Amino acid sequence: MSKKLKICMLTPYFHPHTGGTEKYVRDLSAELVKKGHDVTVISNNVPKEKNAPREETLDGIKVIRLNAIDYIYLPSSMEFKLDMVKDFDVLHCHAPAISFVRAVANAGKPLVVTYHCDTVMFDKVFGLPTPNWFKVVFEFITSAYNKIWLKNADEIINTSESYASTSPVLRKFPHNVIPIGINYAAFDAIAAKRGFGEATKNKNQILFLGRLASNKGVEYLIRALNIVVRKYPDTQLLISGEGEEKPHLLALIKELELEKAQNVFIQP
Repeated sequence: MSKKLKICMLTPYFHPHTGGTEKYVRDLSAELVKKGHDVTVISNNVPKEKNAPREETLDGIKVIRLNAIDYIYLPSSMEFKLDMVKDFDVLHCHAPAISFVRAVANAGKPLVVTYHCDTVMFDKVFGLPTPNWFKVVFEFITSAYNKIWLKNADEIINTSESYASTSPVLRKFPHNVIPIGINYAAFDAIAAKRGFGEATKNKNQILFLGRLASNKGVEYLIRALNIVVRKYPDTQLLISGEGEEKPHLLALIKELELEKAQNVFIQP
């Protein structure tokens, strides 16, 4: 076996916060543990209402959560100290946000950054439109900030070349593309448990699976369904996920009276 490494994953969000990056980091860390490596995840303890412990072990991964304030997907913590990563062989930061990259830029350790996506301002936040001028200013500042700190990375990873080539930040840097793997066995097990398959497929049902955040466009999906059901009244939309936009989406469903005919459901 190759040398056992002590790896520190630094990510703005982690379980029980819901999202793709959170699952990616957990799955990657668990696989590294299976290969014999020692993995610690350092993240921010948000949202507070999840009541996650400050420290625990999940799937063989040591997890440390820092008290933080969440500024619309830009969490900030004053608790991180450079001394926390002094004993690790490799530091692996997940961005955005880029704050952990900045924090360990001078740690003197091999630094890997997985750049999942750019830091962008959503068209709407909690159902309220974001002024275009604010979006432009916000994204200009965050892109410039990200470029400054990515220069410190020894290796930059992205999960899609099509995204990397169009990113105003990542296209400026050499990078390697490593697509996100899919655990087919897990999907097949869930399908078997739920009785999903060609024989039971409901051709009039639409499934959305993901975090309920403004940039996912679920509001537009619900508004589109409101048009579709006028011609195809038996069409159903199943929304599976959690997120800060859930109260707004539930209010929209009620406003459009889609719940009365059971055309749309939201479940965890």
